Amino acid sequence: INAEYGGKFCMANQAVKRRAKENLATIAKLQQFELGFLIPFILYKIIWSWSYLSFFNFIRIILLGIANWWCYSNLKSYATPKNDPNGNLLSGGEDMNQKGLIEYHWDVLYITWFLMISTMISDWFWLAFLVIPIFALYKIWVEILGPYLEARKEQQKIMESGGTLKSRRQQKKEERGNVKTVRVRGTR
Repeated sequence: INAEYGGKFCMANQAVKRRAKENLATIAKLQQFELGFLIPFILYKIIWSWSYLSFFNFIRIILLGIANWWCYSNLKSYATPKNDPNGNLLSGGEDMNQKGLIEYHWDVLYITWFLMISTMISDWFWLAFLVIPIFALYKIWVEILGPYLEARKEQQKIMESGGTLKSRRQQKKEERGNVKTVRVRGTR
């Protein structure tokens, strides 16, 4: 195989193997942290403060558990290396430091871990759980709804002024005055 691709396959495969090794280490750390936060939280909430457990606290614990499990399982599936049926490594998994969805999963996981520890001190820390939907609404507004509504306003202004919607290319052509330069061959 190396002779066919001039050794490039070996180099690319090394990067995949390195990513797989890093991701397996990340999964191991993630499992350790998860158990390190989850076991004390469950022991405290069930054994120590069982008599103080109200219906609303129980619902909050369930919501926290769902958010934590969802982010943990998604991060684990993103990081898991993929093999073909023969056992050859196809993909080392996703880059666990990339921006976007993976970064948001890490953020939510950190918030749930913080809540597991802090709610053992006071129930007022449950208010920090509101950071997740507030941030989600902010991102939806800034990246989706805001630009969409702004574009609609511009379209309405153009239509109200009697103009038509033109592409930037059409606008540049009109600004230049559609002047074309013609070059005649053979004459100087």
